[in-house]
Amino acid sequence: MANDVLERIEYESPEYHMMVKFMEMDADYKNSEAVVKKFREMIVLVVNNGALRIISENEAVNVNAGEGILINCNIPFKMHLASSEACGFYCIACDIRFIMPERFLYQKYAIPLVTKSGLRLFKLTEETMLEESILEALNRVVAANLVKKPGYELMTRSLLSTQWIELMEYASSRKPAFSGRNVPSSDEKRVEAAAEYIAENYSDIVTLDDIASHIHLSNSECCRCFKRVLDKSPMEYLMEYRVYSAVKLLYKAPDSFESIADLGFITGFNNPSYFNKVFKRFMQCTPTAYRKMLKEDIRMAERLYINIQEGITVI
Repeated sequence: MANDVLERIEYESPEYHMMVKFMEMDADYKNSEAVVKKFREMIVLVVNNGALRIISENEAVNVNAGEGILINCNIPFKMHLASSEACGFYCIACDIRFIMPERFLYQKYAIPLVTKSGLRLFKLTEETMLEESILEALNRVVAANLVKKPGYELMTRSLLSTQWIELMEYASSRKPAFSGRNVPSSDEKRVEAAAEYIAENYSDIVTLDDIASHIHLSNSECCRCFKRVLDKSPMEYLMEYRVYSAVKLLYKAPDSFESIADLGFITGFNNPSYFNKVFKRFMQCTPTAYRKMLKEDIRMAERLYINIQEGITVI
């Protein structure tokens, strides 16, 4: 997919280099008519209804209602309908210099992200707190630029600056995709298979024998395999995954559990005291304290969740 011509964005004004616009693709739109676009701005699409399919080079991403996608600067792409229904979506186009007009800030924080080869398309769902946070901020940007209350320009810059920091954290922690020159080792493949098994069975009784048997290794070789890839044992990973699952449930519905013991039980801990001990080891606070944090300091609660989520990411 080649396109060397940069499309021009019609900004709201010469001084305010932002565009927020609702767009629609009718149900009778023919995907074969899609043309390649490329912008010097960063483009974000947030789907309101229907589904989009964004294609860039050899990468294709479906974006459903309630989801979004970030398209990096200077990335050629085209849009298809991903279903037989019409699709409505908000398009946000932003000149990065609007967020960081200062030269030294632009060079320090914008250039590394804009030129990062592994960050061409970034799909936004509600599966992680980071993506959910960015989507929420983008929806607020849309609302602010449609209503246009006094100060909406400042609010927009503030929201985008905060999300830029979170996007930088995501990009720095993201592991490169595997390619022909970066093939996962046999260890990595086995650990990934073991992690999938743990994700499906963590709420039940899971032993080292179970994990090792699933990936066809002896117990000792299974432990060495995990150590080489993750620098932790299979049972440490299991405990961390259980805590991660408990944190995720608390975040989604902090008041839905009558007792912390109930939360521990459904995430694989049969002993409330042990649940508290393991939870504190990974989260630096007890489950009760974390539930309180969700009400009193949501940003800190989100940060702790993101940290443990990174810990259970295998590849």
